[in-house]
Amino acid sequence: MNRSAAFVLIGTLAVVLSACVASGGGLGPVPSAVPTPSGSPAGPDLTPVPGESADPSTSPTPTPGSSGSPSPTASPAPTAAPGSGNTIVRAYFVLGGEPRSEGLVPVLREVPETTSVARAAMNALLGGPTASESGERTVTSAIPDGSRLLGIDIKNGIATVDLSTEFDSGGGSASMQYRLAQVVYTLTQFSTIKSVVFQIEGTTVTVFGSEGIVLAGPVGRGDFTDQLPSIFVDRPA
Repeated sequence: MNRSAAFVLIGTLAVVLSACVASGGGLGPVPSAVPTPSGSPAGPDLTPVPGESADPSTSPTPTPGSSGSPSPTASPAPTAAPGSGNTIVRAYFVLGGEPRSEGLVPVLREVPETTSVARAAMNALLGGPTASESGERTVTSAIPDGSRLLGIDIKNGIATVDLSTEFDSGGGSASMQYRLAQVVYTLTQFSTIKSVVFQIEGTTVTVFGSEGIVLAGPVGRGDFTDQLPSIFVDRPA
């Protein structure tokens, strides 16, 4: 091809291109490259979802309100000694100390399990304080040695307690008041007993002891507030 023919061909191509641009508005967008598939298919997304565990838990989910340990009991009623077949009751003795700090104090006693818990508590009371209680904590009893429980009857919230004649012997007014209070508090720890009637050898007491303490009827805790310390907490010493 000579030089003149080459110029003619170039000019012709330029005219054709100009015509295409004018009529079509351009050659259009260049298509994007089609991605080439990789050799292995994409697997599932293993990223943990927020708030979930990556591994399932093998521990059971606790039920709302459940607890691994039992709730403690608020009532002062007697409780069963764990695994022993015994029952824990309270006996009320007299705690010595400075003026206004002395008065009734409950101590725990473990007794054989029985349906007659009031009788068991009374026998524990008549047994007196232990050597360690009377030695280290100056816990005493105003109830005379040798006092015996002859009977007890509970009806309509009133416990009629029959005691031997030793219960009515010796001591001044303070001792008499304390021994009555000890019995009343020991028996009224049970929800079925609200007050106490005293008997000596089967005879109902209306005037107690040589000091002439009048018992006009059943007596309850409210009759012996003077036998309490200035701060009385009804829990074991």
